[in-house]
Amino acid sequence: MMVNNMKDLNFLKRNLIAYHGIYDNERIFENTLQSYARANKYGYLIQLDIKMMACGTLICFHDDNLKRMLHVDQNILDISYDELSYISKYQIPTLNEVLDFIKGSVPLLFNIDTSLKKNLLEKAVAEVLDNYEGEFAICSHNKKCLKWFYKNRKDYVTGLVLDSSNYLKSLLFKKCDFFSMDINLYNDKYVRKLRENKFIIGYLVKTPLEYSNKKSVYENLVVDNILENVE
Repeated sequence: MMVNNMKDLNFLKRNLIAYHGIYDNERIFENTLQSYARANKYGYLIQLDIKMMACGTLICFHDDNLKRMLHVDQNILDISYDELSYISKYQIPTLNEVLDFIKGSVPLLFNIDTSLKKNLLEKAVAEVLDNYEGEFAICSHNKKCLKWFYKNRKDYVTGLVLDSSNYLKSLLFKKCDFFSMDINLYNDKYVRKLRENKFIIGYLVKTPLEYSNKKSVYENLVVDNILENVE
């Protein structure tokens, strides 16, 4: 396995983090090479989700179901990539395609939340990322997922995603390098206190006003497709 020597977390605050790239879901769709290219143009880090299909192909797509984006009530895990390509009105990239496209030009944050038996997804993702030379981190709501990486890929940078569904007692979780935290979860004073002992990213910033109010509170912010012109 390639050792990435990434425990220095400064790369996570090099620039804002673009949530699914920069897109309008009309001409340029979220989690596509085109949306990543626009984020890359501004030097943003990119947060994207990894899903595994029935055929074992790893794709970069946010939802477990196709209904929101493709208007088809079909679960990702139940179809193959060939079937998805036939259904989709735009190209949904595989993980390998994304890595070949970015080529280390900006850091990537991979969100992995789907839970599969025997850590099948974690193992498949690690097999791909072991050979990637760019900077990246893994984040997840799922503590079991992060525990697997903590045990099996100690060199990977990992973060626990905290929101209203899982934050109770989660601040005690030690087997990760950072927290990615809902900006509405705690008050700003408390977040600043937490940062004395933990690297904390805030999400999801949706307006310029939120950006202005939160930019000094967190180490960095995940922004939703709105901040191309923020200085």
